[in-house]
Amino acid sequence: MTRSSFPLCALLIATLSCNDSSAPAAANPIGQQFRIVGEAAGGDTAGRTASCELNLVMDMGGESRPAAGAVEFAGVMGGEVQRTVLEADSSGFGFFADVYWPNAVMRVGTRDLVDFVLGDTAQAEGRFWKDIALLRGVREGGQASGTWQCSPFDIWQNGYVDTLLVVQGTWRTEPF
Repeated sequence: MTRSSFPLCALLIATLSCNDSSAPAAANPIGQQFRIVGEAAGGDTAGRTASCELNLVMDMGGESRPAAGAVEFAGVMGGEVQRTVLEADSSGFGFFADVYWPNAVMRVGTRDLVDFVLGDTAQAEGRFWKDIALLRGVREGGQASGTWQCSPFDIWQNGYVDTLLVVQGTWRTEPF
């Protein structure tokens, strides 16, 4: 160690040893890295169908903090989502989007309730994005699962129409 780096090392050691350890960081009950996998599908009386998929990779390696009857874990989310809409004659289209959210939050509450805040629900444009911005479920052991709805992208342009079908589905966490 050079003489000039000594004060910086001493300051770092003093800072680490002086932190208040009376409130240790909570252990993440699902793990630091995992996937959220979801499926939704359904149709209407006119023969239209919609199917959706979530494949999201979560890294909840950020800090934990107490929050009104829960513990929140900070992290990032990335992955892909898709929605396919078909008419009765099997014509239609699919949308595939890569997604990333740098400020994802997992909130684990009492009674094993779990919320994944994957986006800004107030700023999300369209029902599809609002529906995946907040996923709610329950934790059992080291896994979580819940239900979600896959809404239309609310588009009507260039021959693409996706305004009608809202389909129900399930999601679950899987080890990464």
